[in-house]
Amino acid sequence: MLVDKEQDYSQGKHADPETVAAKHISRIVNDGYTLIRGAVPQDDIDRVMDDYLSWTEKNKALTAQFKKSSGFNSRLVNFHSVSNHAFNLFQNQKLLAVTDGFFNQESAVYTSLFFQEGTEQNIHRDAPYFCTFPEQKFLGVWFALEDATSLNGALNVLPGGQLLALNEYAKRHEILSKHYPLDGQSSRNLFVGSLNRLKSFVQQLRKVERLPEGAGWSRQIGFVEPTLWDDYQAWVLEDCLSKGLKVRHIEAKKGDIIIWHPMLPHGGSKIVQKGNTRYSMVMHVTPVGTQVHGSYLFFAPHSPFTPRPMAYTQSTELMHRSMFTSGCSFMKDE
Repeated sequence: MLVDKEQDYSQGKHADPETVAAKHISRIVNDGYTLIRGAVPQDDIDRVMDDYLSWTEKNKALTAQFKKSSGFNSRLVNFHSVSNHAFNLFQNQKLLAVTDGFFNQESAVYTSLFFQEGTEQNIHRDAPYFCTFPEQKFLGVWFALEDATSLNGALNVLPGGQLLALNEYAKRHEILSKHYPLDGQSSRNLFVGSLNRLKSFVQQLRKVERLPEGAGWSRQIGFVEPTLWDDYQAWVLEDCLSKGLKVRHIEAKKGDIIIWHPMLPHGGSKIVQKGNTRYSMVMHVTPVGTQVHGSYLFFAPHSPFTPRPMAYTQSTELMHRSMFTSGCSFMKDE
């Protein structure tokens, strides 16, 4: 396993912010991720931690229902919607220069996850559950709220894995067809032709309103499809390793920000010292107003689907950078 040797692009009092952002964007495109060292002031993180501890204490009964066998809490979804300090992490100017620059338009928070300990997640791509329209209008933005090491669980990535996703539509179709046989209204030849032809076809379907997701298949394809997810992620890892890519281990300090490409294979390293916290927060970021879909579009991009307009909050000057959400809640990890 490789250990990341991250270059600090921001060194020097007179570093040009645009040049620094451009270097980070270039690394996201070419390597699949970048790391902004020491981007978040320690005091800002401490305020977020105070908010989290206050919220879990206030919601003690609910929190108790989502305790894991380790004794730590399950992940908390959309904590940024109830903590201004958490949402303000996204207002970091070094970060916005990269996310806005990557999309070439204003970026916003779609959803977020708050973790009390390392995830130990298998290598995976986020895209099946964050399938934007058009595709790849998404970034993962991870905040180290305390040091993340090989002891308490750091981030694992497969640099370059995002570049292998350029021509995988046939594989997605193969995985889908294994579990969702065609009903006779669609056929495999929809996948014949160039990638541009497929994208053009999807653009035409976009103009049709209120059509059911997954039309043309024997049963409806859902937003979340664990079987399709498992088969796809197993293939992603096998494909990357067969092409010589190697897992890289990224250790981060409190205040660091890691940003990854929508198609970067990544996961969490094993926790060596059990019982240690590894507070962190990840925000799923898209351009303002971008539609986010799920498995039904990712695995069947040729099929009609229902447009999904996204509403953004307007409560403060900057809250338009966050999609409207009804509040935060736990997601059971076990």
